[in-house]
Amino acid sequence: MIPESAIKRKETPRRVRVASEVKKVLSEFLLHGAVSDSKRPSMATMIAITGVEMSADLQHAKVFFSSISPQISSEECAEFLEKHKYKLRAHVGASIRLKHTPELRFLIDDSSEKAEKIENILKKIASK
Repeated sequence: MIPESAIKRKETPRRVRVASEVKKVLSEFLLHGAVSDSKRPSMATMIAITGVEMSADLQHAKVFFSSISPQISSEECAEFLEKHKYKLRAHVGASIRLKHTPELRFLIDDSSEKAEKIENILKKIASK
Protein backbone atom coordinates (compact mmCIF):
# COMPACT_ATOMS: atom_id res chain seq x y z
CA MET A 1 0.00 0.00 0.00
CA ILE A 2 1.32 3.45 -0.93
CA PRO A 3 1.45 5.92 1.97
CA GLU A 4 -0.83 8.92 1.54
CA SER A 5 2.11 11.32 1.91
CA ALA A 6 3.73 9.80 -1.19
CA ILE A 7 0.72 10.52 -3.39
CA LYS A 8 0.96 13.80 -5.26
CA ARG A 9 -2.15 15.79 -4.44
CA LYS A 10 -3.95 17.56 -7.21
CA GLU A 11 -3.30 21.28 -7.46
CA THR A 12 -6.64 22.92 -6.84
CA PRO A 13 -7.39 26.40 -8.17
CA ARG A 14 -7.59 27.72 -4.59
CA ARG A 15 -4.13 26.35 -3.71
CA VAL A 16 -2.71 27.91 -6.86
CA ARG A 17 -4.34 31.29 -6.11
CA VAL A 18 -3.16 31.32 -2.48
CA ALA A 19 0.37 30.30 -3.50
CA SER A 20 0.45 33.05 -6.09
CA GLU A 21 -0.78 35.62 -3.58
CA VAL A 22 1.78 34.53 -0.94
CA LYS A 23 4.53 34.82 -3.53
CA LYS A 24 3.38 38.30 -4.53
CA VAL A 25 3.06 39.54 -0.94
CA LEU A 26 6.48 38.21 0.10
CA SER A 27 8.18 39.52 -3.05
CA GLU A 28 6.77 43.01 -2.62
CA PHE A 29 7.56 43.07 1.10
CA LEU A 30 11.20 42.11 0.47
CA LEU A 31 11.52 44.43 -2.54
CA HIS A 32 10.47 47.45 -0.51
CA GLY A 33 13.11 46.62 2.10
CA ALA A 34 10.58 46.42 4.92
CA VAL A 35 12.80 43.83 6.57
CA SER A 36 16.42 44.75 7.12
CA ASP A 37 19.52 43.42 8.78
CA SER A 38 22.17 45.44 10.59
CA LYS A 39 24.99 43.64 8.75
CA ARG A 40 23.52 44.11 5.27
CA PRO A 41 20.67 46.61 5.14
CA SER A 42 19.89 45.92 1.47
CA MET A 43 19.89 42.11 1.82
CA ALA A 44 16.09 41.80 1.44
CA THR A 45 16.14 43.48 -1.96
CA MET A 46 18.66 40.88 -3.20
CA ILE A 47 16.32 37.93 -2.66
CA ALA A 48 13.95 36.71 -5.37
CA ILE A 49 10.97 34.58 -4.42
CA THR A 50 10.81 32.11 -7.30
CA GLY A 51 7.85 30.00 -6.26
CA VAL A 52 5.48 28.92 -3.51
CA GLU A 53 3.82 25.54 -2.97
CA MET A 54 0.90 25.29 -0.57
CA SER A 55 -0.11 22.22 1.40
CA ALA A 56 -3.58 20.78 0.82
CA ASP A 57 -4.91 22.41 4.00
CA LEU A 58 -3.22 25.77 3.19
CA GLN A 59 -1.47 25.77 6.58
CA HIS A 60 2.06 25.25 5.25
CA ALA A 61 3.91 26.99 2.44
CA LYS A 62 7.19 25.98 0.84
CA VAL A 63 8.77 29.22 -0.33
CA PHE A 64 11.47 28.82 -2.99
CA PHE A 65 13.99 31.63 -3.33
CA SER A 66 17.30 32.52 -4.93
CA SER A 67 19.86 35.27 -4.59
CA ILE A 68 19.90 37.80 -7.41
CA SER A 69 23.28 39.17 -6.37
CA PRO A 70 26.52 37.28 -7.00
CA GLN A 71 28.00 38.84 -3.84
CA ILE A 72 25.37 37.18 -1.62
CA SER A 73 25.21 33.41 -1.35
CA SER A 74 21.98 31.47 -1.17
CA GLU A 75 22.98 30.26 2.29
CA GLU A 76 23.23 33.87 3.53
CA CYS A 77 19.78 34.53 2.07
CA ALA A 78 18.45 31.42 3.84
CA GLU A 79 19.85 32.63 7.16
CA PHE A 80 18.30 36.07 6.60
CA LEU A 81 14.88 34.62 5.76
CA GLU A 82 14.95 32.23 8.72
CA LYS A 83 15.91 35.11 11.03
CA HIS A 84 12.93 37.17 9.80
CA LYS A 85 10.52 34.25 9.29
CA TYR A 86 8.02 35.44 11.91
CA LYS A 87 7.89 39.01 10.61
CA LEU A 88 7.34 37.70 7.07
CA ARG A 89 4.60 35.34 8.25
CA ALA A 90 2.90 38.16 10.17
CA HIS A 91 2.92 40.29 7.03
CA VAL A 92 1.40 37.46 4.99
CA GLY A 93 -1.30 37.08 7.65
CA ALA A 94 -2.07 40.80 7.59
CA SER A 95 -2.15 40.94 3.78
CA ILE A 96 -4.11 37.82 2.87
CA ARG A 97 -7.44 36.90 4.38
CA LEU A 98 -7.16 33.24 5.37
CA LYS A 99 -8.49 31.27 8.31
CA HIS A 100 -4.93 30.26 9.25
CA THR A 101 -1.74 32.06 8.26
CA PRO A 102 0.50 29.46 6.61
CA GLU A 103 3.73 28.39 8.27
CA LEU A 104 6.57 29.44 5.96
CA ARG A 105 9.41 27.07 5.07
CA PHE A 106 12.19 28.58 2.98
CA LEU A 107 14.00 26.41 0.43
CA ILE A 108 16.84 27.38 -1.90
CA ASP A 109 15.79 27.22 -5.55
CA ASP A 110 18.80 25.86 -7.37
CA SER A 111 17.01 25.16 -10.65
CA SER A 112 18.95 27.89 -12.51
CA GLU A 113 22.25 26.38 -11.36
CA LYS A 114 21.12 22.92 -12.46
CA ALA A 115 20.00 24.29 -15.83
CA GLU A 116 23.40 25.95 -16.28
CA LYS A 117 25.21 22.67 -15.51
CA ILE A 118 23.05 20.77 -18.01
CA GLU A 119 23.64 23.46 -20.62
CA ASN A 120 27.42 23.20 -20.10
CA ILE A 121 27.29 19.41 -20.45
CA LEU A 122 25.29 19.72 -23.67
CA LYS A 123 27.80 22.25 -25.05
CA LYS A 124 30.67 19.84 -24.26
CA ILE A 125 28.85 17.00 -26.03
CA ALA A 126 28.07 19.19 -29.05
CA SER A 127 31.71 20.31 -29.38
CA LYS A 128 33.02 16.71 -29.54
